[in-house]
Order: sequence, then structure tokens, then C-alpha cells
Amino acid sequence: MSGLNESEKLIIKFLQKNNSISNKEAAIITKFSPAQVRRIFTSLKKKELIIAKSNGRNRHYILSDKMVYIKLKT
Repeated sequence: MSGLNESEKLIIKFLQKNNSISNKEAAIITKFSPAQVRRIFTSLKKKELIIAKSNGRNRHYILSDKMVYIKLKT
């Protein structure tokens, strides 16, 4: 999918294989700081590719309906 940077693609690919991702999981797989991960999630939310579930410490992200049927080029 064009328009995504490598970090965004990594998170989307993770979500295509798993049901959800937390900030902590994203920080581990991208090796970015929590602040950088939040910026990636914000970008993906603005593109309507993911949605946040829950609030606060239990927040995790899932693919939006828009992304469920889109596959990234490898």
C-alpha cells in the first residue's frame, strides 16, 4: 500500500496477523520510543486504517473496516 512509511507498514502487517496491538508491543517491534509509537498510531488513525479500543493503560488498536480487506505489498 502506497502512502505508508516502513514503520506504519510494520504495524499494519502485525495487525493483519494478530487481532490487536498495544503501544508497548508496537514499541518493541519497531524499536521506537513510546512517543514515536504514539505518532505512528495517530498517523494511522488519521488515515482511517486503525481504530483505538479502550482508554488509558488498556488502550490497544485494531484494523479498521477499511483495512480488513486491503493487503500490503510485500
